Amino acid sequence: MTRLRARDLKGAEEQALASYHISVTADDIAQQVRASSFLVSLYGKYSTDFAQAETWLGVAKTHAADPEADPLMEAVVCQHEGNYLYGRGQYQQALEALDRGIDIRTRVQGAEHDMVYALRNNHASALRALGRSAEAEAEQRRALAYLERTYGTMNPEVARSYNNIGAALNGQGQHAEAVELLGRAPVSYTHLRAHETGRNL
Repeated sequence: MTRLRARDLKGAEEQALASYHISVTADDIAQQVRASSFLVSLYGKYSTDFAQAETWLGVAKTHAADPEADPLMEAVVCQHEGNYLYGRGQYQQALEALDRGIDIRTRVQGAEHDMVYALRNNHASALRALGRSAEAEAEQRRALAYLERTYGTMNPEVARSYNNIGAALNGQGQHAEAVELLGRAPVSYTHLRAHETGRNL
């Protein structure tokens, strides 16, 4: 896992805390949940300050449980909780948190939604960490099909999916197919970068 440099961590923390320290009104609940649940990931995943992460997780859950909170706020908390638990190596608990997030977003936004597939990608990573590579591959292929259908093949999220599926295949001993898929990812990233800078490939 890539660690943030100290100054990057401090900057991200300050930005999240600035977003958090707003008077809590009904209109601010969503921002409070997003900021506090982001801090869960920040402290638990990058600083490894697990006690502080758990404090912010409690804050996020309290805000999300507010009767006036948007139902999707619980899904936001589930996502960050899942990422935090994954970072701690608690893969089964991470899987369960991500399951809850997927269920909520599917119920509210429908199965064909970017955030549902973003959660499914994280869910697949937890499956792979538990040694359930075949299930992870199936989950990630569904996500890849959606992303290619929605954004085409030259997209950074598609490239990430190639990487994820390649890792799942490698875990099943399908090394040749894993290498082929992993080889596609840089093409997607390079194409995107060339488009952004106006250069021809």
